[in-house]
Amino acid sequence: MLYVNRRTAEVIKYAANAFLATKITFINEIADLCECVGADVQDVARGMGFDNRIGAKFLHAGPGFGGSCLPKDTTALLKTAHDHGAQLRIVETVAAVNEQRKRAMPRKVVAALDGSIRGKTVAVLGLSFKPNTDDMRDSPSIPLITALHDLGATVRGYDPAAMEQAKPYLPRRDLLRQRLWGGGGRRRRGDRDRMGTIPRARPRSAAMPHGAAGDCRSAQHLSRRRNEAANFRYLTVGRPAAERYAETAMPRRRKTPNAKTIAALAEAL
Repeated sequence: MLYVNRRTAEVIKYAANAFLATKITFINEIADLCECVGADVQDVARGMGFDNRIGAKFLHAGPGFGGSCLPKDTTALLKTAHDHGAQLRIVETVAAVNEQRKRAMPRKVVAALDGSIRGKTVAVLGLSFKPNTDDMRDSPSIPLITALHDLGATVRGYDPAAMEQAKPYLPRRDLLRQRLWGGGGRRRRGDRDRMGTIPRARPRSAAMPHGAAGDCRSAQHLSRRRNEAANFRYLTVGRPAAERYAETAMPRRRKTPNAKTIAALAEAL
């Protein structure tokens, strides 16, 4: 146990959450780079996490951080610094980049649906700020839903835990009551542990003429072959476009190689 004075305890709390927000924002920007150069941000984050000085937690690319802690404490730390004449340029940048990240998500939906979503139905799967909670405070889904409405789309939503709290943001008729639903585009925000999966290799029907899924959290890993068989496009963050980087795609390992494997690879090199 650490005994400190009240001022120090307050700064510890704010600084810790601001640092976690910085890690999230950093990996989100690395995800943008990965999309440009043909890398996979999940593999990048996994490789970085092997370094104990960095750690693997809070290195998962997504639509930006939200909730009741990180945004509030980041803002409080900046306000405290401003009141006392201190400059926290890194934290200021983190807050600004996170807001830009949230505004970038609707553009990914528009790009997935051929440049226009007016008159189309977009389904948002996962509404709370993180999986397995009903907390909608400062959730990245809120500006996403608002922007999609402003661009002329009909937005439908589902969350296994936050349906009641999501009512102020979506009309009751647009709150879906089951995991598998129809929509012109499918927008997945929640992680795989409670959200189920997008139906596999189900061909598009007349009810879904625009088969596209935008995965803000890289929660699904659907093969290009399966999507092509279903005539269904799958776009995610931090991964290269399959059409552009198919020749460089590496098979994904589900287990970390053991010491013997690593030694053999080192000897071969």
